[in-house]
Amino acid sequence: MNIKDQLISMKDEKHKEFIAKLIPTIDKKSILGIKNPVLRKFAKEIYKNNEHDAMDFVSKPNPEFLEETMLKLFIIENIKDYNLCIKMINQMLPYIDNWALSDTFNPPILKKYLTELLEEIYIWIDSAHLYTRRFAMVLLLRHYLKNDNFDVSKHIKLVLDRNDDRYYIQMMVAWYLSMALVHRYELALPYLKNNYLDKWTHNKAIQKAIESRQMSDERKNYLRTLKRAFRE
Repeated sequence: MNIKDQLISMKDEKHKEFIAKLIPTIDKKSILGIKNPVLRKFAKEIYKNNEHDAMDFVSKPNPEFLEETMLKLFIIENIKDYNLCIKMINQMLPYIDNWALSDTFNPPILKKYLTELLEEIYIWIDSAHLYTRRFAMVLLLRHYLKNDNFDVSKHIKLVLDRNDDRYYIQMMVAWYLSMALVHRYELALPYLKNNYLDKWTHNKAIQKAIESRQMSDERKNYLRTLKRAFRE
């Protein structure tokens, strides 16, 4: 039984319904309903047993199922060679077509090469492809926002300047700014005070920041005063 057939045999109809509600932008027929921990374990086994077969599976084009794409990404997470990992990421980015893929994918090797990774991020964040851009923003949030070795102020502006009218980009920008408000308050606050973003993203960032337990009540109360009315 090949890898794809093994995937199909692992399908879970009950979990499929749950996933379909979480990711309404994809065809329900493309969902098998396999939970991520199960997929990650399977990916690790595939890579450990035969790296060549694993890479061959990743390289096959046009995945049919959500979990097929996710499995490929989880296989890439096992790669220990940075350059090979980047090569395989670039190969897979066109197939990342929803927020669950872009946000879950997290190769451990990347955090060991953060300076080099920025060169790739600066390319990806300018992509017209929605989820390539979102993936770049996720990486800036995950690896750099709380890292004093990098120019966080530059990254905040970079993310906010790449906002557009697509919902899943606006949500990502709001999420990033909310975390910037939590962890880099003085750097992020001027963007709210100056109404740098559209009203929806502006208000969503405030909402998500206020929901954080890591922010003081005093700051939360002040952020509430910066909310913008949609009728303005």
